[in-house]
Amino acid sequence: MRSFSDVQSDARLAMLNVTPLGSLYVKLNEMGLPLAVIRHFNKDAPPLLIEAYVDLLQEMRQWIERKPGLCHWVKIEEPLEIGTDYVVLPFHVYTTSTRSYVQQENPPEVPEELDKMRNAFRRVIGRSKDAKEIVIEGILARSLLKPNGKTYLAADGGPFIVVEPQLKPEDVRQWAALDKPSAIS
Repeated sequence: MRSFSDVQSDARLAMLNVTPLGSLYVKLNEMGLPLAVIRHFNKDAPPLLIEAYVDLLQEMRQWIERKPGLCHWVKIEEPLEIGTDYVVLPFHVYTTSTRSYVQQENPPEVPEELDKMRNAFRRVIGRSKDAKEIVIEGILARSLLKPNGKTYLAADGGPFIVVEPQLKPEDVRQWAALDKPSAIS
């Protein structure tokens, strides 16, 4: 399994920003065009949380797929590559996210699909007693019900693509603790 230092030496990277879940880089092709986003776990989310982070993304995707009324409306992206201290995520080009609809100046017209997606989500949340599902529902609520710069409607009218869920380091730590109660503190 490769480490971020291997990726750094192999690829053209440009720093995007530093987040509580590590540093974000964009991987560029030889012409300087973006190919992928790399999340380097190096800040408040140490590399030992990568397994929980990836598992949480996969479980969110599967949770959505098990909801017939929702899976038509929402798609969660999964990592393209997982290293010892990084993950590679697909790079998306879009100009309008769900946050765009509430901008102060000249917001785009809100598509009717937004209410349909949000209503479908509201119909399936809040019933679970399972701790893992409660974590998933909370993250998805931030990603789907609130204005979000990383959720957008696909050009063909659906689904809404969640480029990366609105995860916080404490979400990933909580998920890790639910999987291995003694492993993460």
